[in-house]
Amino acid sequence: TRLIGEMIALDGQPFSIVEDVGFRRLLQDAYPWYTPPARTTLSRTVLPSLFRAARDHVKAQLSRVGTGGTVHFTSDIWTCPQSQHAYLSLTAHWWRCDEVGGGESSVRQGQGHQAGYRQALLHVEVLDEAHMADNIATAIQPQLEAWVGRDVTMGCMVTDGGANIRAAARTLGLQRIPCAAHVLHLVVKGALGLTSKEDVSPDAETCEFRCLMQKCQFIMSHFCHSV
Repeated sequence: TRLIGEMIALDGQPFSIVEDVGFRRLLQDAYPWYTPPARTTLSRTVLPSLFRAARDHVKAQLSRVGTGGTVHFTSDIWTCPQSQHAYLSLTAHWWRCDEVGGGESSVRQGQGHQAGYRQALLHVEVLDEAHMADNIATAIQPQLEAWVGRDVTMGCMVTDGGANIRAAARTLGLQRIPCAAHVLHLVVKGALGLTSKEDVSPDAETCEFRCLMQKCQFIMSHFCHSV
C-alpha cells in the first residue's frame, strides 16, 4: 500500500488508478493475496502519512546543517495557462560536509549519509492574490520559520528579475541573486531580436530575423497540427 502511495506521489498518478481494470489485473497476477486500497484510503491516510515522513526527513536533514551552517533558497511564481492559478514555490539548497557513508537520500531506504550538495522543495502554494512584494514575503516568511532552525543561517535567495520578488527578498532579509538561467534567456532573446514588442526601432537585420522566425513557427505549427 505504501509503495502504491509512493508511485502516485512520484509519478503524479490520480488516486483513481487503484480502480483501473489493468492496474488491478496486474496486482492480481503479481500478488493474488493482496487487496489494493480504496482511493479514499490513499487520499486520507496513505499520502498524508508519506507527506509527514518526507517532511520530518527534510527537517532532520536541515537540522544537521549545524551551527553556523547556511541554507540558501530559490523561489519562483508560475501561472498555469489552463487554470490561470499562480503557484509560488520555495526550494532550499545546502551543503553537507560532515557526513560519511551511504548514497543519495531516500525517505524509504533511510540513506543520505554522503557529504555533498542537497536540495529540497519545501513548499508550493496557490497565490491568486496580487503578486505584490508584501504578499510574496507574507507567504514565504512562515515557511522559512517552520523549516529552518535558529542555529542555521539563511543565506541568499535566487530569483528571476521581477521587481516584486526582488523586493520580497529584501523584505525577508535575504540577499537576492539573479537566476543565471533567466539572465541567459534574456541575453539570447536579445541577441536573436526576440525581445518584447515594445522595441521602438528594430534594425533591418532584426526585422529580417523576426520574419524568418515567424515563417519557421508557421511551418512547425502546420506539421504539428497535421500530425
